[in-house]
Amino acid sequence: MPPIAVGEVLNVTALENQHGDAFEDPATLELLLYVNGMTAKEIARASIEKIDVQCLTAGRVAYVADISGMPIIISHLVAVPRLRDYPYPIWLDYDGASTERLPVKEGSVSVIDIEQGGITKIEFIAEESILTERLSRHCGQ
Repeated sequence: MPPIAVGEVLNVTALENQHGDAFEDPATLELLLYVNGMTAKEIARASIEKIDVQCLTAGRVAYVADISGMPIIISHLVAVPRLRDYPYPIWLDYDGASTERLPVKEGSVSVIDIEQGGITKIEFIAEESILTERLSRHCGQ
């Protein structure tokens, strides 16, 4: 199946955050960060530490991770409980179905711009400073 492209509608309603909550209002979503791999995760988390996380808690920016490759016992007993300590939602795909069409590039965070549910831009960011600057435009510092 080809990756999702500009002009298509993004559906995030099947995702749950680390507390088991569903995405409340997908209409507020402006930017989606998708991490696939440890390097992308480190870049995203370092950038998020430097911004006002209210944009994540309000649902304007979503941080999405596919944890379907993780053994269920590890995800439920170790990984997800650790994620609960973060002060912002991390949207988790437990079975890989919701993120299977999200575009990825090794070592980069996939950054997807969204307007009224439709994708307007897709880029891959491999540098923390560039991602931080990009997030600051949506979130402030």
